[in-house]
Amino acid sequence: STRPYIILYPCIMRGAVHVRLLGIVLAALRLDASVAETASEDSKPVITSSCIQHSFKKIDRGPKLAVVVPGHGAVDRTPILRASLQQVARTIPQFSCVVFVYKNEAEFPLSSDDLGTSRCQIVRQSGIFMTHLANHTDEELSEMLGNPDFILSLSDDVNIGPTTLQELQAALNVTGQDPTMIDELEKNITETTEAVNASKALAMMQAYDLDAALVSVLHTPFPGQGPQYGDHVGRLTNMFELQAVFMTIESFRVLKYLVVPGLISAHGYEHVSYPALTAAFGREARMAVIDNMLSVHDEGIYSRATDPASASSDSGFPENETAYYEYWCQRGIVAVQRNVPLGHFGDRQDWL
Repeated sequence: STRPYIILYPCIMRGAVHVRLLGIVLAALRLDASVAETASEDSKPVITSSCIQHSFKKIDRGPKLAVVVPGHGAVDRTPILRASLQQVARTIPQFSCVVFVYKNEAEFPLSSDDLGTSRCQIVRQSGIFMTHLANHTDEELSEMLGNPDFILSLSDDVNIGPTTLQELQAALNVTGQDPTMIDELEKNITETTEAVNASKALAMMQAYDLDAALVSVLHTPFPGQGPQYGDHVGRLTNMFELQAVFMTIESFRVLKYLVVPGLISAHGYEHVSYPALTAAFGREARMAVIDNMLSVHDEGIYSRATDPASASSDSGFPENETAYYEYWCQRGIVAVQRNVPLGHFGDRQDWL
């Protein structure tokens, strides 16, 4: 039987609706990594436990972090991105970074000075959110990023810096305008909440054997991504958006593999990440939300760093999102339909 927290998306074939259980098909699936890099949509292999062996190896030295911004092209988001990159630098000064930019230099001038750091390579390629990753092999990306142990996948409309009520109000531009939002901020700020501490986040990932961890976020369409307060550090989950997510390099490679240019436009990854990681690692994925750190989805609900010319709707949701789930369902990766909490972990007092 299926686990109660893997709520399956129906796989539609030849007009009939049926559910393909991930556990049943795993044994029959095979991934040839050398083929995966160049596979077309029709021939792209499935993901299985033969893909990647990930055993939570502890890192004796300081772990290497790379920040990947999988799409930037709006001038009003550059200050948000700058603030977030500067926040990373406060605890991991030697991070590496790649910012994928949708537009050419004439259309969208951008320099290291604009980003507030010399750590970032600016790579200009046409495309939309996440699709730039498909233009590079795993080896090319690792080399670009300095062979990191961990990745922070950072959306350019997510601010990971502010901590006080006043800073959050300023970040959201709601001071005196939206009493409901101000009430939410007051409710969600506690003495044990801090801005994103990248060094501490990596330590948490190693301490609790996490594959990927989203920093809790305000102003989100998914309630399960918002902060929950108590004695815990965070909670395991089966779904979250790619807003400010720390992940192992192995998890990043699985996520990269889920990019199917021409079939997905910004949204949909949150529904297939958990089953894909579970299939790739041959065990239940450990995805989490870190509750004692807080970020702000600055651009608001349903906003995403997409190229307006490429987005298929004003909201950024692709018209063919269902086709994307069907594509992976036919390859044994069955999308989850909603967020389900899987339990808390850690003592918050240990991380103050």
